[in-house]
Amino acid sequence: MIRTARSVYLFRSRRGSWPASLEAVRAAADPWGRPLLYKVKPSGGYVLGCLGSDGQPGGDGEARDWFIEDRGFVSRPSVELP
Repeated sequence: MIRTARSVYLFRSRRGSWPASLEAVRAAADPWGRPLLYKVKPSGGYVLGCLGSDGQPGGDGEARDWFIEDRGFVSRPSVELP
């Protein structure tokens, strides 16, 4: 996730806008082989997420959800991810 977040920021610094999708930055999958979740926020910035080992919202341990919002880890993003 951290590499993907860096790629998103690098894309923005080079092109002046956030990538419309993670395909534009050739994002890696989560550790369980599922695509990372991504959304550009209407107010600017982005949210990147992984739903843990179970692929479902919520959970503990390996099933814990992880989110990066505007370069920092957060427990819950400010916008809903797809």
